[in-house]
Amino acid sequence: MITKRDMEIVEFMLEFGGKTFSGVLEKTFFCSCWSMRQRVSTLCKQGTLKRKKTGFLQPKYYFVLGDDGREWYLEKHGREAPEGRFSQFNYYHAVLEQIAFYWVSRLRECVRTTTYKNQMDLLPRKLRHIPDFYFVADGGKIINVEAEITKKAQDRYKSIIDQSIKDGASAILYITESKKECQSLARTMPRWSGLFFVAIDDLIKGIKEGQEIRSSKQSELLGDGIAENDEKNGLFATE
Repeated sequence: MITKRDMEIVEFMLEFGGKTFSGVLEKTFFCSCWSMRQRVSTLCKQGTLKRKKTGFLQPKYYFVLGDDGREWYLEKHGREAPEGRFSQFNYYHAVLEQIAFYWVSRLRECVRTTTYKNQMDLLPRKLRHIPDFYFVADGGKIINVEAEITKKAQDRYKSIIDQSIKDGASAILYITESKKECQSLARTMPRWSGLFFVAIDDLIKGIKEGQEIRSSKQSELLGDGIAENDEKNGLFATE
């Protein structure tokens, strides 16, 4: 029997091409690794999900829709579900992005721009730079969100900032795997008052405890006060 949570998992997977990972599920839909493994095992046995090999020693598998899951999706949406293609190259980014999207979407409606990479005319707005996803904060401010695993060259970050500003973004929220990486990334990037950073565990904690994103400004991480042209309350209001 498919529960409401099972259906939510399937719909969530389809946001990401029909696949997900154990490292995502245990930090999103389940309260523990044990409960995740028990339920996913059941879903695989009944055909809702299916395990596929990653080619890694760990994690050994990722998950796509099984035959029953694909049939359920076809009946509901009238079209075939995506195959859930997997690439070792972007595994760590995919995990971080999925976890980040799940939690931020608990606060705001998020638009996954990467879903539309080959269908740019379907995006709600035209974009010069394609972030992982974005949402609209209080006051109509557009916040681009980037899950960042590997640092880029400073010139590339300058281009991303310039294009994001032209796209109408008020801020970019960078989500990393640790606080240390937030600080390192803040030092690497050009100075801009619209840059905010948060480690994934802090993102989850803030949303769970206070329904807010407890991000840090670039200037705060660099320890030099308010950045040039920065507003006192910042561009990324979570109240």
